[in-house]
Amino acid sequence: MNIGGKKFTLSKRLITDSFKDSYFNKLLEGKVPIVKDKGDSCFIDRNGELFPYVVDFLYNKRNFIKKENPELRKRIFKEL
Repeated sequence: MNIGGKKFTLSKRLITDSFKDSYFNKLLEGKVPIVKDKGDSCFIDRNGELFPYVVDFLYNKRNFIKKENPELRKRIFKEL
């Protein structure tokens, strides 16, 4: 996957086992059109700097962003 210009590799299972009504599930189910980049990767126009936090959240299934940083929490959950 190309998320905002950064490359990521995720398993289909991680995506489908996470949020059932997420953008990523809709993408895999064909409900959202897939846009490809020049390298034939799935391109998603989102914040590539924040996406590692999203991946962490998908793996750990818990809110791991410190409450002391509400702006970062807000930005990350917007990406979900």
